[in-house]
Amino acid sequence: MNPPTYEELKCRLCRELFKSPMMLGCGHSFCKTCLDEKLETQQKCPTCQERLRPGQKPTPNTLLANILSCLVRQRKELCDTHGEKLLFFCTDCEMTGCIVCKEATKHLNHTFLPMQEALEIYKGDFTCTLYSMEKSFQLLNREIRNQEEEIQKLKMSHIHMEQHLISEFKQLRSHLESLENTMRDRLRQESEANTRVMQENLAELEKKRQRMATSRSRIQSKKDTEDARDFLADIKDFLQESAREQEEERKTEIRVEAPTLNPGLYCGPIQYMAWENMKKVLQPGVSNIVLDPATAHPALRISHDLTTICYKPTNNTEENTETPKRYNTTIGVLGSRGFSNGKHFWMADVGMKQGWILGMTAESCNRKGEVELSPEKGYWTIRRWMDGNYTAMSCPPAALTVTGRPRRIGVYVDYEAGQVSFYDMSGPAHIYTFTGRFSESLYPFLSPCENEGQTIRLCHLNL
Repeated sequence: MNPPTYEELKCRLCRELFKSPMMLGCGHSFCKTCLDEKLETQQKCPTCQERLRPGQKPTPNTLLANILSCLVRQRKELCDTHGEKLLFFCTDCEMTGCIVCKEATKHLNHTFLPMQEALEIYKGDFTCTLYSMEKSFQLLNREIRNQEEEIQKLKMSHIHMEQHLISEFKQLRSHLESLENTMRDRLRQESEANTRVMQENLAELEKKRQRMATSRSRIQSKKDTEDARDFLADIKDFLQESAREQEEERKTEIRVEAPTLNPGLYCGPIQYMAWENMKKVLQPGVSNIVLDPATAHPALRISHDLTTICYKPTNNTEENTETPKRYNTTIGVLGSRGFSNGKHFWMADVGMKQGWILGMTAESCNRKGEVELSPEKGYWTIRRWMDGNYTAMSCPPAALTVTGRPRRIGVYVDYEAGQVSFYDMSGPAHIYTFTGRFSESLYPFLSPCENEGQTIRLCHLNL
């Protein structure tokens, strides 16, 4: 019996080589998919039209499937161009070839390796690639854990701030129900927005991990291929695709997002910020501080009631007496009262003054020579420059966006929480918040800067 011809191994319905051949009772065979589709509309053989008996079903044509398998295997072992057995691998073209290919002009001066030798070389390369990917995969897992931790931190921060808001508003419930709800909604929206950003980023990290896992699995599967011809048949395309995927992953670097809730908006002097709504029941922790003349720069003039300062240089040597507590270069003065615990709030009226600096400073801060106003040096301050710009004197300094021109500035200190916040009391509106840790008493710091004729006045409240 002669073996079937190539044409005889094609399905009469799709004209392609049989795929999962199924045989009818009449002896005709078709692809399983093709036959299933035909039998949905007619219960008869598409070739001879013989009807199927009730309950009769097609059966797998195992013999035909085996013949097809042998044919495909034989074709894979032969060169498509010359019909010779594939024995070599061209490293220049990254493709398999036969003895005729090796001598062909197309491969002139190209390097050919036995297929088994090429197999080992590429498997070695894949081993290095997989090792590198494994390290990246571990790093990505760590980043995902960090992102999950940041989400939990944000949730705990949300809970803490919400509890603070609730405790403040309990004293003012009848007057401030609407304001409390408004602020809690704002907190929730900010928390949800930040959580959404981090959840979306976490999803992107998960997607990247899945893509990397898929790529790693694909390379591992390729590496595990033992048959050299199977391994090298599409090696060029495989390498190009792998390189493209890795390049895409390098381009789409995703970092852990860790947005925080602003404590200055929700943990500031809440009762005082609602002043217009609660004058009759307000119990503010407002500190009526006065200035300490012994700390004032010689060019500063302080009012008799110790609440107002202005810059006015003088040659009077008695007024310029040097003391250990006095600023001798930086234009500044401290409040007479320090805070070593609790929550405190004070205000200063800066009016239309062009330049000024306000904030808090540590008791042991440097006061001699040019002083660096930064938290690292024990200063938590904001500044208005002569050109009208505002800056938080952080490290590095941060430019502030301030609406309008604040004339009265509120400074809030929560010692245990490590918080110093600034507010425009005309709104009131939050300006900026420093956070950290305090280990010594903090004193109010004021500077009118070097512009004469304009004052800074401490505001005293008598409720």
